[in-house]
Amino acid sequence: MKFALKALARYANSVRANGLRGTFENAAALIDDLRFDRIHGTETAQGVPLDALVVRGRNKHLGVEYTPTRVRAFHKLMAHLKPPVGGVFVDFGCGKGRVLCAAAAYPFRRIVGVEFAPELAAICRTNVAVYRRSVKSGAEIVVIEGDAAEYRFAGDEDMIFLFNPFLPAVMAAVLGNLHRSLRAHHRVVLLIVSNPDALAPVLAEDALLRKIDEYAYGSSRFFIYSNAPT
Repeated sequence: MKFALKALARYANSVRANGLRGTFENAAALIDDLRFDRIHGTETAQGVPLDALVVRGRNKHLGVEYTPTRVRAFHKLMAHLKPPVGGVFVDFGCGKGRVLCAAAAYPFRRIVGVEFAPELAAICRTNVAVYRRSVKSGAEIVVIEGDAAEYRFAGDEDMIFLFNPFLPAVMAAVLGNLHRSLRAHHRVVLLIVSNPDALAPVLAEDALLRKIDEYAYGSSRFFIYSNAPT
């Protein structure tokens, strides 16, 4: 009885926060998350608090704990954006690699994950290797262990993804590096921020990128920015 009452209370709270449609979308997303690891043999679901990680570098205090992106929400987002063939996808704060694996379903030429916690980077590489044994993909998938603020763009990255992985000071450094890359290698980029509340103020002040779209699935929210001409 207590379990049923708690479940009913959670359902009622979700309906109030997300509406009936959003509640059903969240339920479908949760089921897909459970299926994802079971089908592919990966382990991407368990969150990891920041203080449980050993991080080298000066920006640990500016990081955020690992929380995975909903697989179903990511796929819905990609269907909305329709990424072109041959693009390069980067996930800052890739954690255990769920988004890298999910991105392999699309026609990217290269998929890059950047993770500053050695433990998570190691898990990510294992998950990518396990995933690739169950799913064929032509994309090269690279996991870089390092601070996002120190990532140097190769000049061909055109879709950048962040699930609120760090605080605004690191975002400002990433944007500065991106600006330098775009001056050297002009191209149109999409920058996608999931759970955008903390980073949206920094991006609102950016001189190069502007918000061109928003997308939501259940409680997953995405702001999309670009330097594309108006």
